[in-house]
Amino acid sequence: MAVYTKLSDREVASFLQQYDLGPARDREPLSGGVTNSNWRIDFTGDPAAAVLTVIEPETGAAELDFVFGFQHHMAAHGIPLAAPIAQKSGAFYGQLAGKPAVLAGFLSGDWPREPNVAQAAAVGTLLGRMHLAASDFALRRTNPMGLPDMAAMVRALDPLTIETAVPNLAADLAGAFRETLDHWPQGLPAGAVHADLFPDNVLFDGDRISGAIDFYYACTAPFAADFAMAHAAWCFSAGESVFLADRSHALLQAYEAVRPLSPTERDALPLLARAACLRILATRLRDWIAPVEGASVTAKHPGEFAARLRFYSTDDGARAFAP
Repeated sequence: MAVYTKLSDREVASFLQQYDLGPARDREPLSGGVTNSNWRIDFTGDPAAAVLTVIEPETGAAELDFVFGFQHHMAAHGIPLAAPIAQKSGAFYGQLAGKPAVLAGFLSGDWPREPNVAQAAAVGTLLGRMHLAASDFALRRTNPMGLPDMAAMVRALDPLTIETAVPNLAADLAGAFRETLDHWPQGLPAGAVHADLFPDNVLFDGDRISGAIDFYYACTAPFAADFAMAHAAWCFSAGESVFLADRSHALLQAYEAVRPLSPTERDALPLLARAACLRILATRLRDWIAPVEGASVTAKHPGEFAARLRFYSTDDGARAFAP
């Protein structure tokens, strides 16, 4: 989470009057992520705490209806998550500083900086359950981080600055985007997906998941692509990005115990994993090279996902998804 928009106490108090909650007694900025502005709000009543999020990217009403509708659909199917709190009017979001804003429940636990095998398995089970639960969710949303948009984002960056950030990457990116787009698999089972189930978006109490957070990239996409994103996020050591076969096996086996992959989906996974790495590389390069001035956010180095992209381009990367 991060903070881009600066809010006064008066603005926050006025926004909170739209909710049937006790008086707020404290507000603390949360600075762990990279997209939206977030604060923890402590209350004197119930709930004791909630997370206030100002949604920074331009997001239309239909897209917000998808995101919050998807969260409530998941919650109705028993998926643990931080559900948005309804306002007195029944709406799940309002306006704050001219931008959409939402108040969501505050979950216990913490995200794993270096996940263990049991946590990887728990995420595989969670993701399988989410994909099954999405089968009867009717709303649709185009991927706001689609691969053509990510390719355009990279083209807008100076190749010399890319090379400075990650040596020997700039020359490979155009070809990697082109190869992935040219061979994108068609007809894979698809539905509403989280699309960003990274370790910092899953909170744990020990090895038990207390809930998933940050559904703002949720969209309609192939389930296998969502699994590939999770694989790229969970199956490497932090920093060095060394592939960890035990985590990979645990994630895959747990997922397939809930929702078995079809042969076509499994064959597509190496390419889908490369696409996942390209998406993260594009946004991290942008944030590293051209950070938002005045934002309270820690940019993440893009080098991690350059290493993961290269791994998924090897025979070892293809074998990572073998049953």
